Amino acid sequence: VWGGKRAEYEAALGQARVSQVEAQAARLTLAANVARSYIALAQAFEAKDVALREQERSERLLRLGRQRVKAGIDGTLALRNAETAIATAKAQAEAAQQQIDALRNTIAALLGQGPDRGLDIARPQLLQAPAPSLPGVLPSELLGHRPDVVAARWRVEAAAHGISSAKAQFRPSVDLSGLVGLAATGFSDLFASDATLGFGGPAISLPIFDGGRLRSNLDARDADYDLAVASYNQSVVDALHEVTDAVQAIRSLDAQERSLAEAHEAASAALQLAQVRY
Repeated sequence: VWGGKRAEYEAALGQARVSQVEAQAARLTLAANVARSYIALAQAFEAKDVALREQERSERLLRLGRQRVKAGIDGTLALRNAETAIATAKAQAEAAQQQIDALRNTIAALLGQGPDRGLDIARPQLLQAPAPSLPGVLPSELLGHRPDVVAARWRVEAAAHGISSAKAQFRPSVDLSGLVGLAATGFSDLFASDATLGFGGPAISLPIFDGGRLRSNLDARDADYDLAVASYNQSVVDALHEVTDAVQAIRSLDAQERSLAEAHEAASAALQLAQVRY
């Protein structure tokens, strides 16, 4: 009568939707972690290649340095520098291989498999696709589509329905199931077996006699609502913080990429000059 059962149903439905959204968020997080680990694995392979090329270059310099020392046109300092560079390159290659093994195990664990599954993961072949660019304007309403924010909003709505359900319990409850039986059509039929009448009267529950428990329940529902609102606000703040950090990181990486491209071009020119001199 007072909408208490309807409010309980809406609260339970909200909690069910929270579970669905949290499951979606878990799938999204899992997919992101797999992609992040796969890209990191590709970077680890690239780092190992760089270390191996540096080791090869240092070995060529060591052979050249030995020839110069033998010819009497250079001292042993160049040899020691080349040996140091070789040892450093070997250490970098070992570190890259250790990272490759760890990332393979990480991907296997994300797939729900054992470490043996990681041994079958081949070297990633990343697509040579242009990096996506950020739009000029990022509307704040995009945050409302994040699963964590959506789940927090459903918790608030479920808690609000919980308050309505608790308030409805303060109203009297009438149970008409207490009225059962059949009425007789005349005095002569009062004692017939098919005219038995069981009348216990409507079962009326007066919450005035249980006000303490109901007030405590309402206070608990109010506290749940305040907690849900605070959690929602924190989810929005955390989402805004993560998005802001991601946008700043993308812009910083774009600037770093341009600077590294210039450094690569200058290093290539220096390499050509060095080869000519040698």
